[in-house]
Amino acid sequence: MKRIIRGIERVGFDLLLFTGLIIALFLLPTPERQGLELLMFKAIQVSAGFLHAHIMRKLAFPKINWYDDDRSWLKGMVISLYVIVIFSYARGG
Repeated sequence: MKRIIRGIERVGFDLLLFTGLIIALFLLPTPERQGLELLMFKAIQVSAGFLHAHIMRKLAFPKINWYDDDRSWLKGMVISLYVIVIFSYARGG
């Protein structure tokens, strides 16, 4: 149970932000909410891209000690994986 609560605390800000955006989306009149709809769509795409990249990283790469590991090429590959996948999702492809 403590793990679940800790997980919710980690994403609490995101949940609060998305909840606020959704409430604002329903309260605004139609012409003014087009920009907000695009912002929400992009935020959801970036979040999905991050989750996809995180799952790919856990499956494809061994555990990395970011402070003491000498394999800098592996760290660079993991970072580029996150950047490429999130950017691809954000661009819609």
